[in-house]
Amino acid sequence: MIFIWGCQDTKIFKKHNKKEILKIKKKFNINKNEFVIVSPRSLQEHYNHEYLIKALSKICKKYKNIKLILFGYGNYYSHQDNIFKLIEDLKLNKNLIFLPKLLNKKELAEIFNISDVCVSIPNSDQFSSALVEGMACGSAPIVSDIPAYNEFLKNKTNALYVNNKDEEDIANNIIYLIKNRFIKNNFYRINRIIILKNLDTKKQFKLMENAYRDFLNESNSKF
Repeated sequence: MIFIWGCQDTKIFKKHNKKEILKIKKKFNINKNEFVIVSPRSLQEHYNHEYLIKALSKICKKYKNIKLILFGYGNYYSHQDNIFKLIEDLKLNKNLIFLPKLLNKKELAEIFNISDVCVSIPNSDQFSSALVEGMACGSAPIVSDIPAYNEFLKNKTNALYVNNKDEEDIANNIIYLIKNRFIKNNFYRINRIIILKNLDTKKQFKLMENAYRDFLNESNSKF
């Protein structure tokens, strides 16, 4: 049996140069030195955004130049309202960039390129394509400790694992990356190799093509 992973176009999802990143930041009114956190998952309760937002509140008491990017696609209006109320109550509106529409691949690659951290903390999951996209663009993964992520990620080697329902733990790990920004690049070097080897569109399609050809050859040989 051959397992075909979900894959990404690494010609689109790749790290931009500094000039391009500054240009994208300017488009979103983000200062060049601001630390950017992205949570690319839809605003469903399953993805625990409320703990990330509470963590952000703790972080912003120590660091002012922080932005959080949230995505609003999907029909999860009730929980989305709860998230916005929490942001309002914690006075984090100025730290939020909300993207309400589904983005194309080029737009997503831009967002991941300006993001220092990509947070994905569901209760359970497959290996998220959004997380792969973020990793391919150089964003450091902060994830919940679930089996799906263990296939390609290792805590403190190319990602940071957190308790997804503990805002203190989430905040501490993000602060660790704020203090040690070089770690993002260390993670990227490892993650880019993993993605090119295992999760690149061209390679995965070739694997699928070869598997299908082998199947046909085996079937024909029986007749």
